Amino acid sequence: IYYDTLVIKILDSQKFTALVEDMTLQHRHSLEVSLHEAIDTELAGLKQRTEQIDQGIHAQVRQEIDLVKQMLKVNSDKVTKENENLREVNRQEVDKLKDNLALLEAQLHNLANAPSGRSTTNQEVEGEANDNPQVQSLTTGLVTLTSRLGHLESKLPQVRSQIEACCNNKPDLKVELESRLEQILSNFSSPAVQTVTSLFVDREDFQADRQNIDLQLNMLRDSMIEKVKSESDSMNTKIEELRTALKERKNEVKDEIEPASDLAQTLRQSEYVEEIVKAALAKYDADKTGLFDFALESAGGSILSTRCTESYEGSSAVLSVMGVPIWWETNNPRSILQPGMAPGQCWAFRGSTGAVVVKLSATIIVKAVSIEHISLRSTPDGQISSAPKAMTLSGINGEDIFPLANFTYEKSGDPVQTFSFQSQRKLDTVELNVLSNHGHPDYTCIYRFRVHGDPAEDDKIH
Repeated sequence: IYYDTLVIKILDSQKFTALVEDMTLQHRHSLEVSLHEAIDTELAGLKQRTEQIDQGIHAQVRQEIDLVKQMLKVNSDKVTKENENLREVNRQEVDKLKDNLALLEAQLHNLANAPSGRSTTNQEVEGEANDNPQVQSLTTGLVTLTSRLGHLESKLPQVRSQIEACCNNKPDLKVELESRLEQILSNFSSPAVQTVTSLFVDREDFQADRQNIDLQLNMLRDSMIEKVKSESDSMNTKIEELRTALKERKNEVKDEIEPASDLAQTLRQSEYVEEIVKAALAKYDADKTGLFDFALESAGGSILSTRCTESYEGSSAVLSVMGVPIWWETNNPRSILQPGMAPGQCWAFRGSTGAVVVKLSATIIVKAVSIEHISLRSTPDGQISSAPKAMTLSGINGEDIFPLANFTYEKSGDPVQTFSFQSQRKLDTVELNVLSNHGHPDYTCIYRFRVHGDPAEDDKIH
């Protein structure tokens, strides 16, 4: 019955309805995000494939252009080399003829300049020349060379014109490259043209493919929107059915729920009171504050000094044997670091001002202090005029003394009053100064003084 009540209240709650609507909107939003991501992924893939195709075509064209350039360079080098070889052959032939001519002229000059001691006539020289086979051979060679030289000189202008025509008619690389590219592109059986044709599509095919992709994306978008809408409608239908069923169930068990609700409310109230009592008892067990006391004597705290404060000696319990006192209880400053809280178990000092220096059980960052006095109900006249009123707390670090907090103990408040403040100093010694009390003219009593804080990281608590 309690479960049904809880379910009905949840379904009738506007928060639950808003939560379901938010979940539906979030689901729809996630589907739309998935759709946009799928579209972006497909477009990115298409763009990447197009870039790869462009790069492949550019590489093929560059390769074909480099091949044409290489062929033109080879042909140009071949023509240049042939021209140089032809020039070198002609130069060698001319030099050889010039050498032979010079040799013949030298021989003729030697014959013409023979010694004068020999008295010969032209007829004799000619007769000797005709009789000398060497002279005949030279004469024949000279005639032959003269005829060949004349023939070569007659052909020299023709050779020069051929060389000039060959050098001047050297084809332009740019014109040759353009003609070569036009020849390659006009030849549909060329490998480069076939590669480009296989990789690229014409504008009409590209537009058709793009329209097809757009159509598919629109269909995918419409499909996903329809799916989201159908799922949303289905979820709303199920929610309405669940609400109807729960309302019917609510009407059926309404008479049984009302008394059970009263009982449940009573149980919840009792449980709440029990939790409050448990929390209060737990806090009381935790030294009435729920905070660790670093000034507690049994935990390592101690009194270092009371400055010039004079303790007040009053009457106390005396233990005697046969009328002879052997022990009587005296309360010293150590009483404020001990847990006893019976009336009279305090440190009393003369007047309304006093001071006490306390060594803490560990080095801490002091965050709060607690002052405790007996309750008004624990006094015979309902007054606690000896309780301290205005006080200050100071920190001590070697020779340095610096203030930490100022606070006032209210006699109308709780017996244990905690005063918190902000501090970042690491301390192991503090000083409590009492500036006034609540009106007692002779003395002031402090029952318990606690110091709270956070332990320093480099200090260990025993």
